[in-house]
Amino acid sequence: MSEREPPRDDSQRLRGALRRALLEVEVDGQRGWVTITVGPGPAQVRAISEDGDEGGPLVEAALEALGFGDPSGALLGPQASQPPGLRRESLLPQGDARADAPLSTAGVAFEDLVTAIVRVGLDEALEAPSVEAARERLLSACATPAPLGLARFLGRLRAGLAERDPVTVTRLLDEASRFASAARQRAPSPTDLKRIQIMLGPGRDGVSSVSDCVLVELSREWVAGVERHSVERRLLVDSRSGELLVECRLQKGTASLGPCPRVLRVGLAEIESGPAPRRIHILQYEVGHALDASSFDSIAQHAERDLSALRARYQRDIKQYPGLAEPHALFAPARVDRDLGLQLCDASGDALPLRRRGDEGRSAALERACAEVSPEWVVGTLHERPEGLALDPCGVALRHDGAVRYLRLR
Repeated sequence: MSEREPPRDDSQRLRGALRRALLEVEVDGQRGWVTITVGPGPAQVRAISEDGDEGGPLVEAALEALGFGDPSGALLGPQASQPPGLRRESLLPQGDARADAPLSTAGVAFEDLVTAIVRVGLDEALEAPSVEAARERLLSACATPAPLGLARFLGRLRAGLAERDPVTVTRLLDEASRFASAARQRAPSPTDLKRIQIMLGPGRDGVSSVSDCVLVELSREWVAGVERHSVERRLLVDSRSGELLVECRLQKGTASLGPCPRVLRVGLAEIESGPAPRRIHILQYEVGHALDASSFDSIAQHAERDLSALRARYQRDIKQYPGLAEPHALFAPARVDRDLGLQLCDASGDALPLRRRGDEGRSAALERACAEVSPEWVVGTLHERPEGLALDPCGVALRHDGAVRYLRLR
């Protein structure tokens, strides 16, 4: 990718501006496509060939053809005044071109990522230079460090490409296209605004404050972000309402301290709007007592028991936010079926299988724990596979000799 900064020329004022161009260029018998993007910030003019090359005769010829360079290496063109970083106060269109620029740049970068992946195909996209270049352009268009929503999006995309999972990758690319469309709107819809906030971080209107609540931390794990394991995700449940919430933070070298599970008495927290489970930021809290019978009973009262309703909720969340929703479930089975591996069944006999990854992992740990006893409830992440919905469990409540204990699965 070639990044160039044209000299400032404050005397020029254009009514329109070039944002992106795809040129077919031929030099000395070599022909190829070059994408040129013109955006705000110091690195205003960006060029990359279809092979991911950052320079070379094709790139130089394309730049020269559009007036951004000449054989001597001088660059021409207007200078933008806006830095490339996405600032929180500039996430949403405000009617001012300078405020719109960072958001529109992120939208173009998302479009470039979709184009690069579709061009090379699912089987080759993980290691393709053009895809990696598009990913880096997207990161450079946003704040540093990457917002949590964007970091998790990129982590899931990399995992989907590594597993060659067409369902996950298609939904993530759908989400990227929807974001790009929302970024172009002068008057985004409420759904578009929420999509931007989930991906890039909420403004104050995207956060609600809560106080004096009791949360139970059920799991703690590192999940993929910009790097392979760079987001710590804690799953919590509100013992009074049964709502599942997640608290996420970018890797800073150490994980959260203290036991898990545990009870947190929260004095003040902020909850972002978005698909369930919503993201929570706990600001004031104290660690309460260990999980007791009343905690288990309260959670069990709110657990889901109807798999048809659970599937409908899953489809509703995925339809609205195909690449941002990560549906979880806290499910209390009426019974378990062990004939074809452990399956969680509701009262009608409908079954929810486990997401298995070989003979080890959390699903295998749950099967061992439930070899002789049925679970009171199970919590985990929902995943869709060709054969239907499956659960990747992260914790289970088990009853032994009349007492309930919680087992965190790893």
